[in-house]
This record gives sequence, C-alpha cells and structure tokens, in this order.
Amino acid sequence: MSSQAKNNGVFSFFEGLDKSSRTLMVIIPHEDDEINLAGTVIYHARKLGIRVICVFTTNGDWKYPGFIRLKEAIQALAVLGVPERDIVFLGYPDGGVHGGTQCLCKWS
Repeated sequence: MSSQAKNNGVFSFFEGLDKSSRTLMVIIPHEDDEINLAGTVIYHARKLGIRVICVFTTNGDWKYPGFIRLKEAIQALAVLGVPERDIVFLGYPDGGVHGGTQCLCKWS
C-alpha cells in the first residue's frame, strides 16, 4: 500500500500495478451506466493517472435518439477525466422507440 493510501485510510485495487499495465477498460451496456455503475472507479482511476477506455455496446436509443445519448456520455465522461479519444461506441441498437438502426460513430 502506498504512503498516500495509508495516509488517507484508503486502499485502491489499482495499487501495485506496474506502469506498463495502467489501462482500464470499462464495458458499458448503454449510456448513463458509466456514471451509475462505474463512475467512482473511473474517477479514481483517472486521478491515479490510469488511462480509462470506455466501450459502450449500445447507442442508448431506447427512449431518445442515439446521438443525444452519445453526446451526453461524452460530456459525462469528460467530467470524470476521460478524453473523447478513449470512448468507443459500438453502435448496437438499444431497442425501444428509436431502436433498430446502428449509429455511425467516429472514434480515433
């Protein structure tokens, strides 16, 4: 455990990773789950300098057009410290009112 973790009374499961393996991939079913299910992990990983790659399987189009949900996800992840280049949208439809078509998404 690092001295910083000891001083704060916090232990991180990221402690002890060697520098070459400091990337975390989070696979997310649909937009808003990154915050609801993994927001704390993503935030703390970024604070420790760990690269976080977020992969969304669906485009979140259950109730709203997918492009709205994609923009919201990009904005939410920016608050957590994840740059847009580390966000991947696979574009599978989420069903519902607007489901049935894949989003055409750009990734770097």
